[in-house]
Amino acid sequence: GFRKNRRIPLHLSNNNIFNSGALRSVRIKSFHRAEGVFTVVVWLVMGLVSGGCSFIKLQRNVNELEQSMVLGGRVLPAMEHAGKSIVVVYRETPKGNEVVAYQHTDSTGHFLFIVARGHRYFVTAFLDANNNLIYDPGEPAGYYGKPTAVSESMANDYDGANIALSTTTVLPEIFPRDLDSEPVVGNKKIPLVFGEITTLDDPRFSREAARQGLWAPLDFAKKNGVGVFFLEKFDPNKIPILFIYGSGGTPLDWREFINGIDHDRYQPWLFYYPSGVRLSKSSRLLGEVLEYFKKQYDVKRIYVVAHSIGGLIARSYMVNNIAQLDRNLVKLFISISTPWKGHPAAANGVRNAPVVIPAWIDIQPDSDFLGSLFHVNLGSRLSYYLLFSFDNEESAFGLDNDGAVTLRSELDYKAQSEAKKIFGFDDSHRKILRDEAVIRLVNEILWQTTAEADRAAKRPVSAVAE
Repeated sequence: GFRKNRRIPLHLSNNNIFNSGALRSVRIKSFHRAEGVFTVVVWLVMGLVSGGCSFIKLQRNVNELEQSMVLGGRVLPAMEHAGKSIVVVYRETPKGNEVVAYQHTDSTGHFLFIVARGHRYFVTAFLDANNNLIYDPGEPAGYYGKPTAVSESMANDYDGANIALSTTTVLPEIFPRDLDSEPVVGNKKIPLVFGEITTLDDPRFSREAARQGLWAPLDFAKKNGVGVFFLEKFDPNKIPILFIYGSGGTPLDWREFINGIDHDRYQPWLFYYPSGVRLSKSSRLLGEVLEYFKKQYDVKRIYVVAHSIGGLIARSYMVNNIAQLDRNLVKLFISISTPWKGHPAAANGVRNAPVVIPAWIDIQPDSDFLGSLFHVNLGSRLSYYLLFSFDNEESAFGLDNDGAVTLRSELDYKAQSEAKKIFGFDDSHRKILRDEAVIRLVNEILWQTTAEADRAAKRPVSAVAE
């Protein structure tokens, strides 16, 4: 561990382009093993919340997640036809196919259902031209496969889950057509958000909802939806800044940052997800939404500002995007107080807690998820800035951390090696999001990155070649 007054080695650029209060090095008071801090806090919370009510909700949510699978994809509308598309999930039974759930798709056509494992399902869709919840002859229709029954999740099926509607397609008679008269076995759809415009005062962003996202992630998703919210109408002349909160967080965490950005140049986007789910699932959701924005709005670049485990989710998206899809949209990435090496308390929780928050599995040190984050070097592909926090005074035991994450985890050498610059702030894990010096610094980084990109875009091709 660190000895008293030992300096933390930081990977820093030689170009001092910022004049802010950010620290280039930090003196450490003392170091002991910090595993106990987060563990004790977690168990205190566990013992205090609602007399065990959160445990019960978490157990029910985890059981349902373990016993469920995802049926998701997109309905591709028929051209020049008015009406709302309806996607329907049927369950195969000895007596025939029964309706499990259905939903109207929004303008994006995306759908997502949670259904029980152990059954075979069909997914169909039709354009309900007269809004009577009945598939009528002549209405454009389509189905997954030939149609094909599925018994495993569609979560990794990027292309096959697309259902194209056509006037030449007729739904087979084996599927009940009158949805209004059919009993619905279970309506467990999850609303997907693709750029819905709202405000930071939206009740879905409340602190209560944030707690539900951690302790009852499936309930959160069904009630509030998941995806990316806008705070203003999309403007192709503004650069999107995607804000991603951390564990137990909410878009409200970014209020000061959002108020401080140049709204004539940038537009804030808010990634909304239940922080208790596996981080790999949140990363894939983020990829789906951003891929849609790329196609729908022809987005060329976005900037990402992420706090805590939000940084892990963001990097997972970028690594997978570059390595597998080669469609990276992110030109600037700023991580704030991110636990790059995970947290030992998560491993303790997985081993010993009566109920395990799914996200803990990915936050364990040496987890497969954390191990996958640095298979690709991002340093040469985008501008990355690492911001970290430390606050011995507010830490419960005076340890070398910010009250939640250790410096050892925040300053993982692999993350340092890719950072264009590194900045430390004498703040707690949450307080750093309200620090005016941090907000000023982020704005300086935004301005500097945009100015460099604008100059590069105007540079003659011959000059670039030289």
